[in-house]
Amino acid sequence: MIPGNLRIFLARGATDMRRSIDGLSEEAKAFGVPVGNGLFVFVNRRRDRLKVLWRDRTGWCLLYKRLDGDRRVRLPTGDEEHVSIDAATLAFLLDGVSRSPSKREIRQEADETVRSLLAQRRYTSRHGRSPQRAGSPS
Repeated sequence: MIPGNLRIFLARGATDMRRSIDGLSEEAKAFGVPVGNGLFVFVNRRRDRLKVLWRDRTGWCLLYKRLDGDRRVRLPTGDEEHVSIDAATLAFLLDGVSRSPSKREIRQEADETVRSLLAQRRYTSRHGRSPQRAGSPS
């Protein structure tokens, strides 16, 4: 169980997700707080995976989350390498956010649409009718 009285810390830099409890607990010491007093959140470079490390009364616990599809973690803004966050922010990070398409992806989709329309127009001007769609009656 995750105790409710723990402070939550986020490492804003990319973390190697191959690291296990021992490696992450060493990294948690860099936060400058006693490791038994906090939840430590680590995110990978692509921002689609998180690890949450904490220590309860019997030992270390590790939660690993891989976000589906194009969901990504959106980190709080700032320059600090390690930041303190609240439980609501942790829940937001664990849910991830859906990535909106990039300008490049929007441009590629528009280019494909234009090429398709131009090809259809050329076909119509050559043959005097629109091309038949697959599966439609001739």
